[in-house]
Amino acid sequence: MKRRGFSLVELIVAVGITAVLAAVLLVIVSNTLEWWSRSAGALKLDNEANRILERMATDLQSAYARRDGIEWLRVPTDSSDVWVLRLFGNLANTSGATDDPATLREVSYRYADRALYRFESTASQALNSNYGWRDWSDVSDAEYLLGNQVEDLSVSFSAADDRAVVNPSSLDWPSRARLELTLINEDGVRRLAAIAAGASNESIQQVRTETTRRFVRWVEIIGRPL
Repeated sequence: MKRRGFSLVELIVAVGITAVLAAVLLVIVSNTLEWWSRSAGALKLDNEANRILERMATDLQSAYARRDGIEWLRVPTDSSDVWVLRLFGNLANTSGATDDPATLREVSYRYADRALYRFESTASQALNSNYGWRDWSDVSDAEYLLGNQVEDLSVSFSAADDRAVVNPSSLDWPSRARLELTLINEDGVRRLAAIAAGASNESIQQVRTETTRRFVRWVEIIGRPL
């Protein structure tokens, strides 16, 4: 029995169908990888935000004020290039010092150029300084890095009647704080750097819209004036 092979037309049709199927498969795989990458990036930002906000919430919940007028809660100001939040709180030891009791200690946050740092004194240091602000000029920032993808950070305070508390003190002590944190993913950092270097014509606003996520948390301040 004589066998008949494929005709040229049949081969062309088969190759065409294969090419179409390969193109469709490539699109599906590309979209899946892009979706997975975005999901992984979003999850990473979620975890990072939760870690930062949990730490700040714990500190603020324990904030105290002194009735003698000495400042124990210093809020950030818009006039400075460096965002600084300082407080004294009744905190458990996370400073790394051994045999350090859970009692009043200073905590300081500093934010600039997408990097957020958290410093903490020991209870003994706070006591020996008569609970005055510590000079952090001799502290290495790298040891206290809390996050390096912070695009924006703000904190505001309010009283029980929702009145804004601008300068917290023992006479005007807030009952809660509102934390607003914006994080940017690694792709956003890279694209903004390219814009700054003149290597990209993208819109800064568009990049931030596509690569940042905003997180808000309300914190009840449990501490009271002493």
